[in-house]
Amino acid sequence: MQKNSFDAFCQLACVEPSDALQSWFAASALVEPAQLTTLAAAFLWATQSEQLSFLPRSEWATAVVESNLVRCQSAELLAHLGALASDDAPHAFVEEVFWRETALTSLDLSSDDHFANSLILDTDRLVAALSCIRNVKPCPHADRLLQIFPELIALRIHQPDYVTTEHETVVGGTSLPILEHLVDRVLSRKLRGLERADISIFQRDDALSQAAFDAEVLGCLRIGDLGLLPALRAALLFLDFSKGGSEETRTEWKQSGVDLSVHNTASAQIIHNFGVLRRFPRFRGSPCIENLIIELVRVHGLTGQTIRGECPLTVFAPFLHWLRGSTEMVAKSLGVSEGNAVDAVIDVLHLINVCDTAGVREGLFDDSLRFEFVAVENLLRRLAREPMTSQRETEIQLQRFEIHNNADTEAELEQRQRQWLTDRLMRLRKSRISNGEPATESLKATQDLSAAAVDTVVGLMCRCQFWYVEAATSALSPSAQLRLLLCSLMQAQRDPKIDTDAMFHVTFIPLVRDLDRREDPAAAYRVRLIEALLRRLDIEAICAGADPMPDDALGSFEVELGGYQAHAVRFEASAETQALLTLLPAYEKKSSAAFHATLKALCDLYGLRKDEFDRISNESIYLTHMNSARSDKERMLDYAVPGCLVEIGPGGGVVLDLMEARFPGSKVIGVDVSKMVVESLQERREKEDRSWSVIEADAYALPRYLEPGSVTTIVLCSVLHEIYSYVEHTVEGVPRRFRLESVRDLLRACYKTLAPGGRIIIRDGIMPDDEPRIIEFIDPHGPEFFRLFQEQFEGRPICGEWLDEKRVCLGQADAMEFLYCYTWGPASFPYEVREQYGILPYDDYQATVLTWLGNEGPAPRAINLPEAEASYLQQGYIDGLAPKVRFYDRSFQAVPLPDSNAILVFEKTV
Repeated sequence: MQKNSFDAFCQLACVEPSDALQSWFAASALVEPAQLTTLAAAFLWATQSEQLSFLPRSEWATAVVESNLVRCQSAELLAHLGALASDDAPHAFVEEVFWRETALTSLDLSSDDHFANSLILDTDRLVAALSCIRNVKPCPHADRLLQIFPELIALRIHQPDYVTTEHETVVGGTSLPILEHLVDRVLSRKLRGLERADISIFQRDDALSQAAFDAEVLGCLRIGDLGLLPALRAALLFLDFSKGGSEETRTEWKQSGVDLSVHNTASAQIIHNFGVLRRFPRFRGSPCIENLIIELVRVHGLTGQTIRGECPLTVFAPFLHWLRGSTEMVAKSLGVSEGNAVDAVIDVLHLINVCDTAGVREGLFDDSLRFEFVAVENLLRRLAREPMTSQRETEIQLQRFEIHNNADTEAELEQRQRQWLTDRLMRLRKSRISNGEPATESLKATQDLSAAAVDTVVGLMCRCQFWYVEAATSALSPSAQLRLLLCSLMQAQRDPKIDTDAMFHVTFIPLVRDLDRREDPAAAYRVRLIEALLRRLDIEAICAGADPMPDDALGSFEVELGGYQAHAVRFEASAETQALLTLLPAYEKKSSAAFHATLKALCDLYGLRKDEFDRISNESIYLTHMNSARSDKERMLDYAVPGCLVEIGPGGGVVLDLMEARFPGSKVIGVDVSKMVVESLQERREKEDRSWSVIEADAYALPRYLEPGSVTTIVLCSVLHEIYSYVEHTVEGVPRRFRLESVRDLLRACYKTLAPGGRIIIRDGIMPDDEPRIIEFIDPHGPEFFRLFQEQFEGRPICGEWLDEKRVCLGQADAMEFLYCYTWGPASFPYEVREQYGILPYDDYQATVLTWLGNEGPAPRAINLPEAEASYLQQGYIDGLAPKVRFYDRSFQAVPLPDSNAILVFEKTV
């Protein structure tokens, strides 16, 4: 058994806890006497692991301290390690504490030089020493570390504006994001896992395959054989510290000429300006390795940013220029050929990026992302071997690889630029696209730009490095996101302090707080307000020189100089916007229909709606309604003809799902004019791997999209009453809603696409007989709701005679129109008052449709359905209205609600 092999001992001692002592004696016979002390300590720790299994995790730290097993680690640090552990893994917690304690006891405190060297020669010791920075009380290891490297106190004092929001968070206790990222993930899990070739340490899932992990281990062994592991550890140690620090410390850094707006460049500048690496005896007298570490810090993260679309390949020009000029010195320092020296540098850079990226959150670094990393790095390997050129020539060379701007014609160049811009936008929206957003939306956003605008945007993006774009702006639509990027680029070009002919930076970190507030009830409205503002901007005019960020009633985007060559974009909300963000979420929670009518009016006034069914933060309400009554909708498919089945207005897609399941060999298509509905369905189709398809199209022009005579079934489920209510038909030169002709023209368009024997299936509301009925309100808000309905219902005048303060008498048709609206509640009131649900009584409906379709080719015939299926009352109305009203006839006798729905089927004769 190897010295300090606690993990191996625990496997031996903890299989059967009752036999731990016997196991220890058996193990002691296999080791040399000098190792018995270590084995005895391991036995005590194993026993402690057994004891912790009976305690809640919150008590583990106290129990370990009281057992006197730790001398160097504080209760505060142990509590933090306990927060990282799982409730059912006391053994893992004890093992973590054990190896950190062992590493701390082995740190050499005899001198600063010995202490500094011992840090970078062993990852365990580096982790253990850095962990002590978390301690509030004085600690000899933390004191010595910060005495030698005072810059590292910045790991404890993080600046919220500079720390990414994407890292894993620790539940409970004080969160120190930069320190936790470096110590608890990058070093203790990712690098240690590679050094020990143990994938269970490296990751807690299966994101990276065993074969890919083994390849990373081989890379780690290669740089270890070259003696570069200390350089790797030193680089990781100083990657992100410039994100933190007190105001006094940051002021001192700025006064030394450091630009803190870009953290990797800032870290490299501080290391260089303050001679930080020379405090490690190992690097003294080795300026080549010192410069290598500084360059690795400066260039770290750029591979990932390139893959995410945040920066172009030209960001690597300074690094390539340095590497080409330093290859000979690196080769001599390592005692290898120049080709192997290039490989060694890229290998170290790769491992830095792997550990840093994998440490952001579990599951992020997988085989696919690793492949992209290797592709970028292999290009750097190849270019680094080419002859030395100027940095500008290197930039041009990289740009050629990216855009292929050696096109033969202007048209070819425009096509390549547009393709490159589309690819950048799609990379910036990768998470949205992976969750189902159609990639065609990004394509459409770039296709709408003129050739001149594309040339302007691409020219600037080839020299711009974006920061936090996806975290800040992916909630926006692709078009809005592209407009915001363009505005920031053009604003930088107009700033005389920014040289946009060189690489410059634009950070969106201030916008993260505005657009990524998931807990904020106004978050959805804030996104829409910003989109409304961006929608008003004229891209072509901005590219031609107009003010890219003009003031607007909703507010403005402002760009401030964050440092040399760096702009920070933030949103300055107007007084109107601030008021709306307070008012709109509050109105959504009101139970009164009057508030919701006002809410809709405000949304319409400020252009916060994409289409008729877009409810802002209640966007899903329409799709939820459309997906209700699944079994009720399924029954109509008994009358469908397999082959090519089309649904007009598919809503949330439940009928498409039903048709796909019922007719697996058929082609199933959804047709909707609503962009929002089509986007939602396309997203769900990708996510659920559905076989149906959906197209954005006007159903009145259906024969243009589907070949006449090719469709076997057309389904119109709860659609025709909306056609009747919303689509205007011109009468005597005046467009008017609520016209039967609107329904007629749609059905005729559908009928033209039907094959002989094909069917149109209608499921929709019907109008009941107009007998007198009395509504008695149980809900105290009911009378107000009814009076507001009378005022605002747009289908026809609603008459009613109030018998007393709770009861009103009116015709059954009017009563049901009101009750259909009342069922859905105040939030839906502004939308339901615009619709008339019952168009015609059943028999009149059937006869009218037959007359309409009879003038369109072969005569139709109506399929007779059993009475119980032809018309019926939906259970949802019974359940929804039971606690709100009682329904009587004129004699105050309780009567049932009339049928609400009907199924009508029409077949095209041969």
